[in-house]
Amino acid sequence: MKRLHRKRDAAALSSRLIRRPIQRMVWLFLLPTFAAFCIGFLYPFLKGAFLSFCKFKLTSQWTWVGFSNYVKAFSDSTFVHAFWYTALFAFVPPVSYAFSSVRHAGLSARWRTGWPSLPRKQS
Repeated sequence: MKRLHRKRDAAALSSRLIRRPIQRMVWLFLLPTFAAFCIGFLYPFLKGAFLSFCKFKLTSQWTWVGFSNYVKAFSDSTFVHAFWYTALFAFVPPVSYAFSSVRHAGLSARWRTGWPSLPRKQS
């Protein structure tokens, strides 16, 4: 079955009458996403960062202690060992994957194009 293709008027599609309502409505569409981001990520992250500087039993009953929680944590040898062990697993694999991916890409490019010959010294 043959489809009929109509030519679209480019001037009508880029008209201010078409673009203006869309530009105004973009904030209406972004608002729920931004609200979900603030409720689901930003508020808990900032609350947790604040509470890390406090001594508390419930999150509504807190006492400001400053960096003493961090000093206590980093003075514990078990925590320091776990911290560096976690940092090792967090940073070494991505870096090694990146290097091996670049190496693989370079080798496969050479394999497709052939090994370049070394330039000869001209005397």
